[in-house]
Amino acid sequence: MNSQVTDTELTYFLKASDKKAFEEIYNRYWYKLFCVAYHETGSREDAEELVHDLFESLWNKRQQATIHHLSSYLVVSIKHLSTNYIKSKITQPLDLGAVTKPRSDFVAKGKINSFQGQRD
Repeated sequence: MNSQVTDTELTYFLKASDKKAFEEIYNRYWYKLFCVAYHETGSREDAEELVHDLFESLWNKRQQATIHHLSSYLVVSIKHLSTNYIKSKITQPLDLGAVTKPRSDFVAKGKINSFQGQRD
């Protein structure tokens, strides 16, 4: 597809399931979206996955989506995806198996008792 095609035209063609329009949108915006996602996540792999997810969602929801400004729509979408991804990482339960347990020999050898004796 011609790079002279406007975003408005691309959006119209996308709604009509034009794969060439989708490819043009991808080629036009993937790097910008990758940079935004990378800035948010700090991970190349996560940024690539988020951009993939965004374009997959764009294609799957192409007929339902209301897009007035394609660039803004995509940037806001990748920021939301990135934020939700980061939140999901923060709220994951802590793996308690990875936490170091206190040394049992510390207790077994009466070390705690010696501290208690210092208080008395």
